[in-house]
Amino acid sequence: MSEATEATEATEATEPIKATHHDWVSSLRRTRIVVEGLGNICRSPYARLAGLRDRWAGGPAHQEMLAIAFARGFDLTGHSATQVTPQLIAWADVGLAMDRGVLDGLRGQTSSTSVTDLALYLGEGRDVPDPYAGEKAGYTTCADLVEEHAHRHLP
Repeated sequence: MSEATEATEATEATEPIKATHHDWVSSLRRTRIVVEGLGNICRSPYARLAGLRDRWAGGPAHQEMLAIAFARGFDLTGHSATQVTPQLIAWADVGLAMDRGVLDGLRGQTSSTSVTDLALYLGEGRDVPDPYAGEKAGYTTCADLVEEHAHRHLP
C-alpha cells in the first residue's frame, strides 16, 4: 500500500462528509457500523453485514431472505456470509447485535481498550427474532423490524 493510500484511508474516517446540497451534512462524521447476526445468512444480510459464527462463512443469504429482499427491491444475491472478527469490531465505531446472545459474543471478542460501542439493533432488551429454519412469516417479521428501526442508526 502506498503512503498516499495509507494517508487517505487514515483520514477518511475522521474527515467530515463533503456537502454538496446541504450545509448540515458537512458537520457529520462518517460512522462505521457493523451489524451482526449469528450466522450472517438471515438477519444481518438484510441489514448488511457480518455474523458471529463461522459455520456459514462464505455462503449465500438464506433463500427466504433473498426472496423477501428481492420483493422489496433489494438484491442480496451477491452476499457472502462473513464471520465477525476482533479486527472487524475494532474497525467499527458501532457494533449492532441482532440479539442478546450475539451481543454477549461480541463483548467476548472485544478488548478492554475497545472504543467500539456495542448495542442491540432494536435497543436495550429487544431482540430481532432469528427466523432461521422457521416459517416464511418469521423472515418477513425480521425484514420489517430491520427496516422499521434502520433510521435509528443512520445520521
